[in-house]
Amino acid sequence: MWSPNKILNKRKVFYQKPPLYNFRGELNMAKLDDFVKSGTPLGIVIGIGATVVAATFIPILPALARAARPTVRAVIKSGIVFTARAQELIAETNEQLEDIFAEARDELIKESEIELAEESAERHGQSAHKEDV
Repeated sequence: MWSPNKILNKRKVFYQKPPLYNFRGELNMAKLDDFVKSGTPLGIVIGIGATVVAATFIPILPALARAARPTVRAVIKSGIVFTARAQELIAETNEQLEDIFAEARDELIKESEIELAEESAERHGQSAHKEDV
């Protein structure tokens, strides 16, 4: 491989030219194989293909947009209906959970009132025994 080694002269700095022959005595030339391996032809083909596709489809896009309009409108309608139904379902679920929460809270309050009544009855009953003794 040739590299641009600087050769220092007393007054000038210049670059070596690539050698015409390699160490085997073969002539150094750009080879088609090196060109293909570099990926340049692939890039050229992709660029030409993209240009052809763009030139073909750009005039068709307005017609495609007009044709797709009813389908897009139907999809949007379905989304609106789905959203409304989902909101109703969430509201019903929220209402049921609030009812369950309120029932559980009422049960806890009743249970604690019963426990307090039992404890106070036990205290009064124990204090009555202590007074009798």
